[in-house]
Amino acid sequence: MNTIYAVIGCLLLLCQCKQGTVEPPPTVAALVGTWTLMQPDSAASTTLSFALDTANPPHDIVSFYVQGKGLQNTYKGRMYATVDGTMQIQELSQTASADLGQTTYQIDRSYLTKLGSTARFNQLPDGTLQLFFGSPSSGTLSYKKGR
Repeated sequence: MNTIYAVIGCLLLLCQCKQGTVEPPPTVAALVGTWTLMQPDSAASTTLSFALDTANPPHDIVSFYVQGKGLQNTYKGRMYATVDGTMQIQELSQTASADLGQTTYQIDRSYLTKLGSTARFNQLPDGTLQLFFGSPSSGTLSYKKGR
């Protein structure tokens, strides 16, 4: 009986070791880093950064922390991506700045609405990252990775 418990214990330890060494698929791992918005409006120097959520090792779905800077506010959230290009952003929040003008506020809100409704991603051969959104209307946010 003790032998059975020893074997089960060893199997559990082996399973735990494997979880710590799981690497995200290359297409998803390439998201890690800081990206600058190029389209639809590159004048604002809006950024988006992806960092792996190491507390949740990747399996079928890879978990990331996201953060960035809009015109005057910063934002952060959580994002989930899969190897087939599916993406979902959740828990997106933004800092509030009292000195925002109405136009700046609307631009930041519009960007965050688009980012928050992202459904898919694609990385082009030239390194451009495309995020496809669908609400309130569909479109694409295009980014270039910082050096």
